[in-house]
Amino acid sequence: MKKISYIVAFATFCLMSFSAHAQEGDQQMLTQGVDSGSANKYALRVLTPLDGNRIIGGRMMLDESSAIDLDFQFNFGSDNEVGIDGKPDVVEGLALTARASYMKYIKNGRVSPYYKAGIDFGVFTDDQSGNDDIGLFGGLGAEFFVIPEFSLFAEAGLSIGLSPFAIDTGSSHVGLAFYF
Repeated sequence: MKKISYIVAFATFCLMSFSAHAQEGDQQMLTQGVDSGSANKYALRVLTPLDGNRIIGGRMMLDESSAIDLDFQFNFGSDNEVGIDGKPDVVEGLALTARASYMKYIKNGRVSPYYKAGIDFGVFTDDQSGNDDIGLFGGLGAEFFVIPEFSLFAEAGLSIGLSPFAIDTGSSHVGLAFYF
């Protein structure tokens, strides 16, 4: 986990240094006109690990200010359930979650705030009770475009689980997006 964080930090530092160097030499600014309305239609999103979960996703731009995000989260973990005898049973397995969301930029620019809303579907492969998680998600975020093909983003949200009912406010992420 720490290696991924160091790589992300190093890549960000290198790209920002390159951008600053281009500005110093009386050259045209490398990132002039960079904003969320760029001509790139697709993005690969890499999100920071959260509680041991690995998250990767994609984005498809619908127009210059809206998109569909599809994120996949996976982790091998355990789930505490109450057994027939009333004592907790520890069940181990692979946890998978998919999130599909509609994303809309509030303002297009180099720093572009946005909101998003969608649905979550989670499966725990060794869940004896057959309870899969289904929920609704809403959140706010902001994206900083370093160059037209690369951005940094942060987002926070609220998840409401429908099956079983639960409210989760810990849906915050930071990450990188590579547009192509």
